[in-house]
Formats: sequence, C-alpha cells, structure tokens
Amino acid sequence: MKNAFLSVALPALCFSVLLPTAATAQGATRVVDDDGRASGVSCEAASPAPASIQAAINLSGSGDTILVCPGLYAEQLKIVAKSLTIRGVTSGVLNQVLIRPAGVVANSTNAFSGAPIAAVIAVEDSSHVTLRNLTVDGVDNGLTDCNPTLVGVFFRNASGEVQATAVREVRLVPELGTCQSGYGIFVQSALGGASKLTISSSTVHGYQKVGILGNETGTELQVLDSTVTGDGATTTIAQNGIQIGFGATGTIAGNLVVNHVYTCPTFPCETATNVLVFESDKVRVRGNTTAKAVTSIYLVRSDGSVVRNNTVSDSDVFDGIAVLGNRNHVHLNRVSNSAEFALSIEGEDNLVENNVINEAPCGIYSNGTGNSLVHNSTFNTELTTCAPFTLTFRTLSLNTRSRSSSSFGLDAAGLVPRAPAPAR
Repeated sequence: MKNAFLSVALPALCFSVLLPTAATAQGATRVVDDDGRASGVSCEAASPAPASIQAAINLSGSGDTILVCPGLYAEQLKIVAKSLTIRGVTSGVLNQVLIRPAGVVANSTNAFSGAPIAAVIAVEDSSHVTLRNLTVDGVDNGLTDCNPTLVGVFFRNASGEVQATAVREVRLVPELGTCQSGYGIFVQSALGGASKLTISSSTVHGYQKVGILGNETGTELQVLDSTVTGDGATTTIAQNGIQIGFGATGTIAGNLVVNHVYTCPTFPCETATNVLVFESDKVRVRGNTTAKAVTSIYLVRSDGSVVRNNTVSDSDVFDGIAVLGNRNHVHLNRVSNSAEFALSIEGEDNLVENNVINEAPCGIYSNGTGNSLVHNSTFNTELTTCAPFTLTFRTLSLNTRSRSSSSFGLDAAGLVPRAPAPAR
C-alpha cells in the first residue's frame, strides 16, 4: 500500500530506522505492507519491508510489535508460543487492514474434541497476544465440507486481547448452512491449559453458528463494549451471539447483541439466544442491550451468576431472560415485549429484584424452592407472576410454546422442549 505517512500516536513509530527491524526497550518493532515497501515512519516509503504478516510473525520473538499498513493480506496467520502485538495502523485516509485468505486449511484443533479447525488467525500456547485494528474476513474460505470447523480468530490455551477488531463472514457456502461451523471469535482451554481473553470495542457479524465463544474449564472470557449481530429469523441454524460454557468463566458487559431467531419448520426445536451461559458458574452478564432472539439471555445449569442492568426487548418466541440454576441474582433489568415470560426462573435460592417488565403474557415465571421475587415492577402483562401448570389456557394461542417445570422446560401440555444449542 502506498499512500502517506503513518498516523498513529505510538512511541514505537517515532524513529527513522529502516526495516526490517527496529529495536526498542520492549522488543523489536516491524512494519508490514502488502506491497513490500515501508519504513518505520511511512507506509509509502521505498525501503524493503515484509509483505506478509505471517513472515513478520516468523521473524518476531516474544515482546515484539508488528505494525501493519492498510491493505489486503490474503493469508492465514498462526502464532505459537510467542507474546506479540499485531496492530493495524492508519496511513493518510486509509485505515483498513483486511486479512482475507483465499482459501483456508486446517491449522489447529479443537482442544475438547480434537476436531480440525481452520482459523483465519490461530493463537496457541501464548501468554499474551494483542490483536488491534484488524478486519478478519472469511468470505473466501473455500471450504466444501463441514470439517474443518471455520473460525475467524481462535485462541487455544492462549491469552491476550482483541481490540477494535472486525470479524465478519465466517460462514460456509449456503449448501452447508446447517453445519455446526462458523465461529467468529473462539477461546478455549484444555489439558490443564489456561486462556484469558478480553474482547473490547469490536464487531462480529456474518458468522454461521456463534459470534463469540468461550469454552472449557481454564478459560476466562471478557466481552466488553462490542457489537454482535446475527442473521435474524432463519430456518437454517440456531445461532448464539455470545456464549460462555462448559466450565468457562467471565464477564459479558456493555455489548449490543441482536438478531438470533431460529424459526424451525415444526416444533420442538432448539433455542437461539443473544447471550448463552451454559454449564458455567459465577458469570456476570451486565449492562448489555439485547433484542430479537428466541430467548434473549439464557443461563442453563449456571449457579452463582449475576444478570444485572440489561435492556432486553423483542424476544420473539420465548423469554426475555431465562435462568435455570441456583443462587443467581437477576436484578435491575429492563425487559419488554417478550412472547412468553419476561423472566423465567427455575432452580433454588435465586434472587430476582428491582426488574422492570413491560408487555408479556406473564411477567415472572418462578419454579423451585427459596426463590425470592421482590420489588419488581410489571406493566401490561396478562399475569404478574405465574407458576408451573397455570398457563394451559395459553397453549393454543402460543402454538403450544409455553413452558413449565421440566429440565429445559415443557409447555403446559407437555409437548415442547426448548433446549439451548450451545457450540462446542
């Protein structure tokens, strides 16, 4: 890319040493340009520079920084056992670093199942990798089968940050639209390893199965101030926006998560969610705005978690917030226009307080012992609260979609299970 001087307020750029490498106290800094020409101060310089991000990764050691000029980088990237920063920079009016490989191959494996994964960016066994100001695009992946699983950014037994990054079009061809593939950002731990990833100020859309996913014991996922957008109503696959599951922990806070509506041809079918916490305890879901989902926020077999100060609207089939577990705290949420229950609570010793509910057939459904419902405000609902097997009269009007007290919920006539569809 040839344009103008780098416009980045970074001390690492305040030198005039030519490439390939400039040493700093923190490590080496390299500048990459897709035309193979750049310097430490300009993306339009004539000095030789790596044209490939992977080439710069191979040259780098832990602690190094790779600054990437705007342009198209048609390559998969893999980082193993290195702590690096890869940062897109601005040059003149240009600022997009587009990583869009022309065809992908398996370059990692699922730490739980061993299944092959083809990631646009794969990070393994690294203590801290930062990705910033990058566009990760899987549109030209070229895969012709469900395997390997397509992933945009994959952290496996690795930690770090993903900042101000866009991940998009991580999906297979339409004929493979039912494959459980297409994860935007995936972080996972196994075999005693650990992963701690913070995702902030990023956007994820155009994925097939799940936008952002953190799985397995040893994983801690923080998703902050980001936007995750599903396909909306679809008969193809039950999507999830953000998932923490299978023993992982973390925080989902300040995000906009919308458009996860699986419309299966006939019931029963799986539940698509904006936020799913599955078999994980002490997860914090707070300050998010969610809209348009089968169930917007769904905690399944989760204990000691907090669902606080979320704005939830337009749950098209089931509930605004559903919690299946014990000792959870659901408070200060604003829930409007739920097709079934605004809040659905199943389990023991859950505290549900100071929520504001507007428009639902039932404001709060509660089933279990020791649940406390206090200081909630309910408007424009058929019932303020309801208990198991009290909603039989609604079965026909909701096409047998109301639920009662079984493990994932059955309607009052005992017809419709509503299991979530977690990704793994």
